[in-house]
Amino acid sequence: MTVCSSTCIRLDESNFFKGKSYREPLCFKGKRLRSPEESSENQDGKIRAADAHFSPVSYVTKPDTPFRYPVNVDTGKVLLSFGKEISSWNREFDYDVEITQLGEGVPANIMYMFELLHSQGSMLSSVCCDVGERLCNIWAKLEDIDIRYTKDVMFQSQTNFRTWGRILCDAHTKSDITSYMLEGCKWSYHDNKTSVVSLNLSGVKQYSLYPGQIVAVEGTNPTRNVLNAKRFFTKGYASKPEPPRLTKSFNIMIAVGPFTPSDNLCYQPLFDIMERVAKEQPHVLILIGPFVEYSHPEVKSTSIKETFQEHFERLIAKVMQYVLGKLVKVIMVPSYRDVHHSPVFPTPEFFINKDKIPLSGENLYMMPDPCMLDIEGLIIGITSVDSIKHIAKEEISNLPTTDRLIRIADHILSQRCFYPSYPPTVNLDTKLWKKYAFFDLQPHILILPSDMRYFCGVINDCLVINPERSIKYTYARLCIRPNEQWNPHNISCEIGKI
Repeated sequence: MTVCSSTCIRLDESNFFKGKSYREPLCFKGKRLRSPEESSENQDGKIRAADAHFSPVSYVTKPDTPFRYPVNVDTGKVLLSFGKEISSWNREFDYDVEITQLGEGVPANIMYMFELLHSQGSMLSSVCCDVGERLCNIWAKLEDIDIRYTKDVMFQSQTNFRTWGRILCDAHTKSDITSYMLEGCKWSYHDNKTSVVSLNLSGVKQYSLYPGQIVAVEGTNPTRNVLNAKRFFTKGYASKPEPPRLTKSFNIMIAVGPFTPSDNLCYQPLFDIMERVAKEQPHVLILIGPFVEYSHPEVKSTSIKETFQEHFERLIAKVMQYVLGKLVKVIMVPSYRDVHHSPVFPTPEFFINKDKIPLSGENLYMMPDPCMLDIEGLIIGITSVDSIKHIAKEEISNLPTTDRLIRIADHILSQRCFYPSYPPTVNLDTKLWKKYAFFDLQPHILILPSDMRYFCGVINDCLVINPERSIKYTYARLCIRPNEQWNPHNISCEIGKI
């Protein structure tokens, strides 16, 4: 019997995390008042009007009275900097970088969310075996000791042995450490179930666990019912890539959706970003969805007179006008939250009619989610899914001295997976996930957008970035310098306010 797993799972916002998907309106109709930059100092409580660059074709006529909002006194503020300081981010010279997709992406015509439950379980078990065996092999090379390795998580032994499996949690609250279990692999394809054993974590000095994580564990199991864990091993990083083939420095700007506040579809934050793009002319602009989010009140109100696809294509045409005649290459990555697109992760690339785009969108690159880009040998991994937030909500840890956001990002690199948590809080297709959500080559740069606080850090020689959301008027920009040997500290990164 085939089960259609088409139920959409939508994530509620948690007060624990910094910020929401939407905030007070930042865009509205009316004429913008131009004034010198220095006049914006100490402007608390003052207001100004912004002109409407873009609006949907609507059944409802909007009033001409402009919306007003408090002036953002943090305009231009640098929130975080990494690496060597940059005096000017304006382009100094042209560099026609070559952009290609590394590996295979999700096909546009793929059938999704139709899975046999037995096949789904077999795929999960297969992934568990592959990742677990790799972890044990790496662990054995790092520590040359005489110890038994077994696939059986219920192996009975009063002496230490090592096994592997997927972390499960049987409790409604993650704080109950007695509720964690280890699910082993199927012994054969025809097995209907896997072995599950309870975990005793009292003997582990340091750990960081979450449901869905695949780990190697060392411990004892005198009764077959409880695995008394002593140590966990999770560092199964992918192989590192070759250094980039750069002949010049080049700049990258990154912005993440949603791109418009909750009370309108004017996209003022997006167009303010595009004004900066037109001024600085970065060599590459990366825009990550959602662009037309399904949960937006005006999208749900069905007041838009055009189709969502037409609305999206008009938006992209407006975006590309800002870079018309400029050597700026625009990369767009979709989100499963885009109302006009496939509501599944992994997500195929956007389909657009390029005849509606200036110059047929010759500098526009549509990529799937997730994707690995090759820019002159610089490998960049990108996803729109908030893996950081989803793992953070379920994680239990005993590592008080580590940076929490960097630690969570490390889980993604060590599992070699853009979305390693399970059960998922997104519309996950297991077959597509197994084929497209894992990577065998570690990227030089990994972009992990999240509602959680912005960050930039180095993990296993990989620069990991969370630029936050554009509706909070934040973005990131990078300066990549040529070097014979790859060194992430040779990159300059700024996360700031538009």
